[in-house]
Amino acid sequence: MIIGIDPGVSGGICCFSKLSRNYALTAMPKTEGDIFRYIKAISDKAISQSEIVDVVIEDIPHFCGVAVPSSSAA
Repeated sequence: MIIGIDPGVSGGICCFSKLSRNYALTAMPKTEGDIFRYIKAISDKAISQSEIVDVVIEDIPHFCGVAVPSSSAA
């Protein structure tokens, strides 16, 4: 299982199972607790099926260029 996280209000979480080749996408949950519960549920299911879980989090800069918030850099 690979869990990719794009942090931020407009970000999201993508989960890809290397065993079943299925994926799931969701908008970023609203609270840290919601994020934790979502990732734990996905991870627990993968682990119960003997799947290794890798997590990748985008490392975003605080600012891009001259005082341009990174959320506007796309």
